[in-house]
Amino acid sequence: MLLITSIVCFTACSSDDEEERPNIPTSHYMKVGESFNLGYKSNWTSSNIFAATVDNEGVVTAVRKGTANIYSTSKDLSCYISVSPSYTLYSDPITQWGSSKSSIKSKKGTPSSESETLLSYNISSTITPLEMYLFENNRLEASAIAVKTLYSDELVEHLLQRYKALTVDKENYSLYFIDAGTVSDCETIVMAQLYNTSFWLVMYMENTTTRSAVNQTELFEKVKSEIESIGIIKE
Repeated sequence: MLLITSIVCFTACSSDDEEERPNIPTSHYMKVGESFNLGYKSNWTSSNIFAATVDNEGVVTAVRKGTANIYSTSKDLSCYISVSPSYTLYSDPITQWGSSKSSIKSKKGTPSSESETLLSYNISSTITPLEMYLFENNRLEASAIAVKTLYSDELVEHLLQRYKALTVDKENYSLYFIDAGTVSDCETIVMAQLYNTSFWLVMYMENTTTRSAVNQTELFEKVKSEIESIGIIKE
């Protein structure tokens, strides 16, 4: 009788263990805005809420481009989530800060125009006809894209799927975004500012301690001066 009782107990306990360890996928790929149910309730958390969030029902929501590890704090369960944008207005410029001019040219090819501190590339696009790279002491300081103002709504959507909105400077017609949950954690600051009535200038800049995240006026004027000196953006 003791043997039979032990066998029954073992079988029951094994069944319970199997029920408590569901078949959670080890990875899942998502588009921004999509939701995915892990199919199991637990104390779920996300390693990167910038990219994806999760609730205790196991519902994962893709927030922005990036990756996150979704894991249970009470059980040995996890799922790697990769989020890609569902909308693309243009290909993002190179943001490998500190790169030399020769390094950028090796990746982008021969520029359409070049000065000591600026490389510009004409793009066969009626929406974003120009891409630029600004250097200081042969070190990549900023990247920029010219975007037609006719596509202002699309530009905002493009940026929101990749970056977190930080603030709006209504006086200077500027929008600021960061590539992390907080300014202190971000590496890249993005500023979209009206260049003229026809174009936005979207600047990608390294986050440094020498300038405020919401005060990029000096750098914007520097790029603007370079652009005007070679006449590459016109109304």
